[in-house]
Amino acid sequence: MEVVAKDNADQSSSASANVAITCEAIAACRQEGRTTVIVITPGVTPPTARIGLIGSLTGWSTDILMTRIANNCYCAAVEFPANSEFKFRRSRDGASNPDWTFVEKGPACEETDNRRQNPAPNQTITFTVSNWRNTGACPD
Repeated sequence: MEVVAKDNADQSSSASANVAITCEAIAACRQEGRTTVIVITPGVTPPTARIGLIGSLTGWSTDILMTRIANNCYCAAVEFPANSEFKFRRSRDGASNPDWTFVEKGPACEETDNRRQNPAPNQTITFTVSNWRNTGACPD
């Protein structure tokens, strides 16, 4: 199965998966006036990893931690200011915080541009991370 997601700039990304992924935000990820962000991560993502969204909306210094819905599926309620730029990253395990060691990479392990998002209150947006730096296909 191939999972495809499009962001609001109509840029698509895809990742292959061996199993079907049903990824719907749980109630804890929905907050009035905020955007519900769902991210589908590659199969090499450890189940104990913490997934974070970091960017201009956090001053590039703190992650918005995402809630694990299922294997390779996470969500968060996010308030995006206009022209927000961000990336996803993960932790080594459940005891550490996400860091740049495991930032998202493209399908061929290339660096990815920052994602861009404008305010989208009360909407749900799904993103797909193709690979993680220093993991699986992208040993760095």
